[in-house]
Amino acid sequence: MAMKKAEDLVLRDSLNVFEEKKKNFSRINGGEDVRLFYERRISEEKGPESSYQTPPGKVESAEVLSAQIREMPTDALPVVLLGGSFNNDHHHTRVKEEFRLFIEELVKKADPQKVFFVIGHRLLGYERELADLAGEKFRIFAIVPTQITHAEAGRLRRYDLGIRISIEPTGLGLYKSFSYEIFKRRPSVVIAIDGNSSAINVVQEARNGKKKAQIFVSSHAGLLTSKAKMLEGYAKLIDGTESPEIISGIR
Repeated sequence: MAMKKAEDLVLRDSLNVFEEKKKNFSRINGGEDVRLFYERRISEEKGPESSYQTPPGKVESAEVLSAQIREMPTDALPVVLLGGSFNNDHHHTRVKEEFRLFIEELVKKADPQKVFFVIGHRLLGYERELADLAGEKFRIFAIVPTQITHAEAGRLRRYDLGIRISIEPTGLGLYKSFSYEIFKRRPSVVIAIDGNSSAINVVQEARNGKKKAQIFVSSHAGLLTSKAKMLEGYAKLIDGTESPEIISGIR
């Protein structure tokens, strides 16, 4: 009974408010058709489409990287390297020698006709190492948000990477594009050496993908290691000495 009384009170007050709003609306629209009234008001409030401004310090990826936008190959295995683009501003990737050698061995032994690499948009840490070591031998693609900094655009142009533009405005949502471009469409390999929550999301999307993904996670990366353990054996922890094993699986 108490609940019923409360409902009746809320309903009565709501109807009173609604009736008051109807009276106020009748006074301001002067009998004009409701739809036409709101269309006119929206038109008056809406500024010109050209008034949109890119945030300060950012550029539109599709404009500054238009010459590098191209499709990923369909006849090769994508190897996703997480190691620089997937940190927040408070965490900077420090390249460890064992993993630099790991990438060097990977580049020496993998077949560029059967493998291509995919990285994020910042081209830092291990991703820059990969670009330096493999840029002239392998096809490397970067998945980038719709807006990037001038520095990021400069690095991506300097290495002449293949570009895929995400629908996401920032790097935090790039995992969705990795899923759409790769994990839902084809088998893949994911090598997660460093990264925070954004990298964890990429690893999870690889695990959830329709196609099988081999996932290797650095045992030196705390958050990624915790995630790998949660995947109950689906991801393998590595310390930088396992390049021969991984290479044999992606040739």
